[in-house]
Amino acid sequence: MCRLSLVALAFVFTSGLTVADDTQHRSQLRQLRFSWDGKYVLAQDDFEITVLTADPFAVLFRVPAGSAALAQFTPDSKEFTFISSITRADSAVINVARDAPNLQRWSVGGRRLVASMSLPRLVCRTMAVVSDARTLACVDFEGTLRVLDLASGQAGLEIRRFSGPIFFWIGLQRHDFDGGAGAAKMAASPDGRFVVAVGLGGPGRGRVVVWDTTEGREVKLAGRLGALRNAAVWNMQFAFVGRQRLVMSCGTWQKQYVVAARIVSFPDGATSSTAKIPWGPELLAAADPQFLIVVHPYYSEFAASYYGSYRFPYPSEGAAAVDLATGEMIITNTPVIDVFGSRYVTEVRPGVVGLHERGRGLQASVVLRQ
Repeated sequence: MCRLSLVALAFVFTSGLTVADDTQHRSQLRQLRFSWDGKYVLAQDDFEITVLTADPFAVLFRVPAGSAALAQFTPDSKEFTFISSITRADSAVINVARDAPNLQRWSVGGRRLVASMSLPRLVCRTMAVVSDARTLACVDFEGTLRVLDLASGQAGLEIRRFSGPIFFWIGLQRHDFDGGAGAAKMAASPDGRFVVAVGLGGPGRGRVVVWDTTEGREVKLAGRLGALRNAAVWNMQFAFVGRQRLVMSCGTWQKQYVVAARIVSFPDGATSSTAKIPWGPELLAAADPQFLIVVHPYYSEFAASYYGSYRFPYPSEGAAAVDLATGEMIITNTPVIDVFGSRYVTEVRPGVVGLHERGRGLQASVVLRQ
C-alpha cells in the first residue's frame, strides 16, 4: 500500500488522490510516454523501445535500443526519435559508448525506420534533445555546454565552464537530484522550439541559458523567469507543461512538504497561476498539459542536506501525476507514469504496463517482454 505522511494525507484529503498501484516493486522501465495526440504509448527499458496502441491497448512493434538515450515522440505524434551510443551519466553510472552516436527516426504508423544519421562523438553528463530531434543540448564532463544542430553537427552555442568538472561533483555533492554526475538542470519545450539549461556548479553556477532552436539564438530571461537563476542555489525544479508554460517549484517555497509552484508563461515570463504540488527532486512534463509529474514526491534528501540527520517521514520511490487545476494526484510506486485526458499508464508489475481510466481503475495490461 502507498505510504503517506500525516501532512501528505492532509494534502490528499483536500485535493484528491488516486492510487494507481499498491504493489511495491522495482521498476524495469526507464520511461512511459503517451504520444502528444494520446493514440500511442512508448515504453522504454534498458534493452528496447516498445510502441503500443491505446485503442486497443496492445503492442504495435518493438525496436532494439540497448544503448539509447530516452526516446520521444515528435510534436505531430507520427514519429519517435532517439539517439544511441552517447557516453552519458545515467543515475550514478557513467555509460561509456563504444560505437559512434546515431540518431534514429521511426515512423509509428509505418512501423519502420525512416531516417538514420551519424553524429559526432558526444560525451554528456546532462543532455536534452528537442522533440523533433533537430537540436541537442549537452554538458560534457569538463563542464562545457554545447547546443548542437544535429543535421550539421555544428554548435550554435558553446559556453565553457558552464558547470564544474566531474570530479568536483562526484567528490563534493552529497545529493544529486539530476542523475549522479549531473551538470545542469535542463528542459525542452514539447514543440521543440526552446531549450532551458541552468548550470549547477563551478563558475557558471546559476547561469541560465534559454535557446530558441527556430531562430538559432539565445533568449534573455523575462519577468518571473529570472527566478530560474535560483535553480542551483535553492534547488529549484522546473518543467514545461504544454508548449508555452513553465512550472517552477523551489525547496524554499515549501510548507510541510507542499510547494506553491508558479506556472509561468513562456518566454515572456508572466505568472499565469499557481498550483499546490508535493515537493519532489524532479519535475517532468506529462503528455496532458493539465498535469505535471513529480518524481519521488515528498522526498527527504533536501531537508537532510540542510538539517543533518532529520528526515521527512515519506521518502517516496515513486511518482505523482498532479492535476494542476484541481490538485488531484495519481500516485504510483515506480517513477514511470504518464497522463492523457482521463487515461494514465503505469508499470503495474515489473515489465507489465497498465492502462487506467481515472475513477474506474485498471482497464488493460500488457506484458512487454517474456
